[in-house]
Amino acid sequence: MGSPVEFHINEKGEATLQIGEKILSLHKGEITDLAVDALVCPVNPSLDFSMGLAKIVSQAAGKELLKERPLAPEPLGKVVVMPGGKLKAKFIFLTVVVGEKNIDKLKFSIGQAIDRAIRYAEFLRLKSIAFPVLGDPRTKPSYDLVASEMIENVFKYFQRRNTKVKAIFFTAYNGKAFDALKKGARSLTE
Repeated sequence: MGSPVEFHINEKGEATLQIGEKILSLHKGEITDLAVDALVCPVNPSLDFSMGLAKIVSQAAGKELLKERPLAPEPLGKVVVMPGGKLKAKFIFLTVVVGEKNIDKLKFSIGQAIDRAIRYAEFLRLKSIAFPVLGDPRTKPSYDLVASEMIENVFKYFQRRNTKVKAIFFTAYNGKAFDALKKGARSLTE
């Protein structure tokens, strides 16, 4: 039998999904503003920081991040752990999901990225982790598809593992992406 699931929205429009004792919080705004133990940053296989959220995160973290990142290409779904630099987060988890055009492979990469990032957080004994909406904005997968994949993968992880990670944040700067996250979270309680 699985953990009880409850979905809540407060007066500010912030949403939470409680899965047993674990919390999945939906945050609208900049991921770099969150005070979490680890922040997930989607990148392409070359770990390129020249565009999108990767550029924003690398600028906020400082120049050391560019100097310390691996130079060899990484496969889709891989997670590379980096220091948080000047961010409030202790660590940055680079997740290789940008560049996949096939929807089934993208879904698989999102699942791998979620699973591996939470496992790294467990290994490092972290209590909180923040994910942006994953995927590649250039291939334009629907926000509904990406949000439901992310939420479903976290839900499954919480159901099958007794993790010490207490809080997971999903963030979206874009209103449509945030609405898709809320819709995906609500669907688990219907």
